[in-house]
Amino acid sequence: MKRNTINFWIDALTLAVFVGLTWTGFLIHYVLPPRLGRAKGVEMFLWGWDRHDYGQVHFYLAISALALTLVHVWLHWGWVCSTIANLFGRTKAPYARRLIYGLIVLLLLTAGTVGSLLWANTQVETVAQEKGRRMQENSETHIERLGQRSLQEISRISGVPVERFITELKLPADVDTNEQLGRLHLWLRFEMDDVRKVIDEYQGK
Repeated sequence: MKRNTINFWIDALTLAVFVGLTWTGFLIHYVLPPRLGRAKGVEMFLWGWDRHDYGQVHFYLAISALALTLVHVWLHWGWVCSTIANLFGRTKAPYARRLIYGLIVLLLLTAGTVGSLLWANTQVETVAQEKGRRMQENSETHIERLGQRSLQEISRISGVPVERFITELKLPADVDTNEQLGRLHLWLRFEMDDVRKVIDEYQGK
């Protein structure tokens, strides 16, 4: 196969992968945003997949894009090294030295990428732990606003399955779990203290 043909197919595949990256990125950000699902108290799905499933597709497309980009650079490695040498004013440098310049730039990019990911990982852990502490500290405040929340929201905050609330409170099986608890309390004649009792028993308090 001619080199031009190989370059064409590599570039065509790279374009297709970047289109997929863009599509899944917009899908996750605009069609299945996390805040919209939490606000409705529901899990959002598109064709049977949630945003985390599409996030996996997005990740593997990113890996594919990286692999194709590396192949593209490898096919044009001589030109890349010559261009880097020219940028550093080494237009007449021997070919071997140009290769060294290219390898140095490649190693710097690799070290920067890996190092930034390692640093980001430490920052995510710190933020996650702090967020977890804030959620734990504020959980009682959230639970106190029972009447303003749905069964789905209370289940998410307290960890008690929705089915447990339905069974313990003797609610109809088809009860709207996204309706505010204050309204359900008036319609179905149960007490808010009963809801708190279910939570306390489940959490072992």
